[in-house]
Amino acid sequence: MSSQAPAVRASDLTAVAQDYVKLIWSAKEWSDDPITVGLIAERLGVTASTASEGIRKYATQGLLTHARYGRVELTAAGQGAGTDCWRRSSWSILATAGTKSITKPKSWNRGIGYLHTDR
Repeated sequence: MSSQAPAVRASDLTAVAQDYVKLIWSAKEWSDDPITVGLIAERLGVTASTASEGIRKYATQGLLTHARYGRVELTAAGQGAGTDCWRRSSWSILATAGTKSITKPKSWNRGIGYLHTDR
């Protein structure tokens, strides 16, 4: 019997939760810079207090961790949800653009990235 929590899918999250998770996931995939409340607030176009409130909420839900005045990171559940969110949004963009040519994120080199759809 596995003690692992069930996977969190993009479809399990609200649109706002998806925005937070996808932002943190993609920022981490494309850069090694720390992800902070200020960065999240700037990228989402909200105030730092609004971003901080969202971070607390999603940390309580087990999607991410945040050290006071420190970096924000995804938990294993958040990482899985972030990957799913990114794949879904990328697939949607590719389908709309009519192309399958994209730049691969770092995780694809680790063997976990591939395009798929659950539709």
